[in-house]
Amino acid sequence: MNTHVFHALVETTHWDRSRTWEAPYNRSQEVHVYGLEWNRDEIVFWIDGQVVRRDANTHWHQALTLNFDSETFPDWSGLPEAGELPATFSTDYVRAWRRRDGPPDDKPLAVEFRFPGRQAGTEESRFRLRAVEGGVLTLRTKGGDERPAKVLLELDDEALLAAQAGETARRRVTVRDRAGKELSFDMAWSRQPRKGSDGTSLNAATPHGYHPCGVDVVPAAMPASVAAEEEYRLEAEGGADVRVTVRYPSGGLSR
Repeated sequence: MNTHVFHALVETTHWDRSRTWEAPYNRSQEVHVYGLEWNRDEIVFWIDGQVVRRDANTHWHQALTLNFDSETFPDWSGLPEAGELPATFSTDYVRAWRRRDGPPDDKPLAVEFRFPGRQAGTEESRFRLRAVEGGVLTLRTKGGDERPAKVLLELDDEALLAAQAGETARRRVTVRDRAGKELSFDMAWSRQPRKGSDGTSLNAATPHGYHPCGVDVVPAAMPASVAAEEEYRLEAEGGADVRVTVRYPSGGLSR
């Protein structure tokens, strides 16, 4: 019952939040029903109709695939003995539902960034965008081509975070493209401890104690229905254009 982030617009490395649930039965001899409820605010784990874990949905707001398998690892419960093989792993069914009374679908399927004037082999570049609310949104690119391997968003506003007192801080940051269209980034920071997959701390050493924990990309003025994709040409400091393509579910979005 682990949640992982391998890459996001605000994360620099792989991290996970692990939980352990001890089954009160022998899973190798009984069949049970395992469920995952994935909504805008929470990730909820179910077994036989009972909730066994809840965690905040800090990152998983994009289209994902459903992968189903059985795995063994030497450093978990150990590998099976040769005399226990071959063995059978039986699954009765796998189903997925969408709640009719769930929240509206107002999240893009994908966001693609393209950057100008980049040279292969460049380790990192920075593009600074002026925010409508004030401050500067910096886009850090990892890798050296027009479509880099990683894009990281940072808000240059230390005073905002220094004035916060809660476990989580949030801010909507809006930029305008050359045609006047607005694109918003709903950014979040957390004081909760994080650890990487190797157990080391990932908390940033900042005076205010916050580290980025999530970002959603949303058009600032959401129409009832939009085209399959929209492109924004954002002018960075120095005059270079950063192109952002936002792709939506078929049939557009709904609020």
